[in-house]
Amino acid sequence: MNIFCATKLLLSVMGLLATNCSTSSAPSTAPKSTESASTMSSTRWQQSYIRLHSLVTTSAGVVATADTETGPRIDSLAVDTGRTQWTRTGAARLLATETSLYAIDKTAIIRLAIANGDEIARYALEPAPRPALATMRAHEVLVVHNGTLRSLDGAGLQLQWSINLNTHVLNAIQVAANSSHILVVGSRHLLAVGSGGKVMWKIVLPPNQRALGRFPVVMHSSRSWIGLRSATSELSSGRQTGLASIDLTSGRLGPTDTITGLLMALPARNHQDVQVLDVLDGLVGFSGQTSQVIWRTPGAPTAMTRLDPHGSLWFATTSGQVKRVSVSDGTCHAELSLESKGRPVPPAPDLKPGIVRQAIGEIRAIALHSPCLLVAVQFAESAELTCHDSTNVPPARPCP
Repeated sequence: MNIFCATKLLLSVMGLLATNCSTSSAPSTAPKSTESASTMSSTRWQQSYIRLHSLVTTSAGVVATADTETGPRIDSLAVDTGRTQWTRTGAARLLATETSLYAIDKTAIIRLAIANGDEIARYALEPAPRPALATMRAHEVLVVHNGTLRSLDGAGLQLQWSINLNTHVLNAIQVAANSSHILVVGSRHLLAVGSGGKVMWKIVLPPNQRALGRFPVVMHSSRSWIGLRSATSELSSGRQTGLASIDLTSGRLGPTDTITGLLMALPARNHQDVQVLDVLDGLVGFSGQTSQVIWRTPGAPTAMTRLDPHGSLWFATTSGQVKRVSVSDGTCHAELSLESKGRPVPPAPDLKPGIVRQAIGEIRAIALHSPCLLVAVQFAESAELTCHDSTNVPPARPCP
């Protein structure tokens, strides 16, 4: 047993860490988040890397892309133990559903078997200056790459149709879809595509407006919105931001409802007509029925999960906390905190001298897959993926 595993074994006896050790990934040299800083009942397992890039879940387990001592790779981990089920070398972004997994790199989109990581199908991508955008709709993979929107059959990745976007949308930001419409978003353009790749309509935003963030469109079965910002404002707390409804039939935008500090840096979530959106200082619940913000919860977000069966989601903050919020009413509970350290603050015109607490790492990704709340933390020279037990959560502290 190496020193790293022996240390983990000792900490596990103390009730601080799980004993799962992997010799195939780089051990972390950074401090760990400890159970004493969390209301979660236990840490089930932990995996260490140099840097963790993305995290998805399937019915077969947890899949992560990470840098290791031997280079970049894709790891599939058993959710109950954290043991490696299979691994593939190479860097890629991941797209996943319960039953399907796709790896996207500079040269191809590859469908992988979730059970063993074997390649099932491949669609080659030509060289391009920007990485491909991709999303899924039922059994279809939609890809924006090199100025073209393509529909691929999800099973065999065969091309079904494609359209040239260069006369419609330049430098696409996002592709989103529901059962009847595909929306391709650029900073000043919004294009709707129907069945078979037919262009339905196109919106050119007013000269004083731009699409906002990495995920400006919120799209559901019957209603859609787009996040907008003032073209003249800087990316600061003082910029003018809001959400405008999209009439998918006519291709018209409704009035913009102002939402202060709206970011749209994370994909929105929806539950019973309440849209969960990220803002500078936390999350907001936006009612599609009343077009108003009905709740706000504090904590500048870095990542959030999909909804759990109880209509709640979990989100991570820049201060190293994980919080759980009920989407219907915004009730918030603090569930987990990373260790923090004090940093002295010298006197300044707008600051009082003192000590500021800072988390020892940054939470880059979180996900839910029973029995785990999966938390990926990046430290200065290493990263850790931890499964916190989500099945036995004691009463949590209300969010400050």
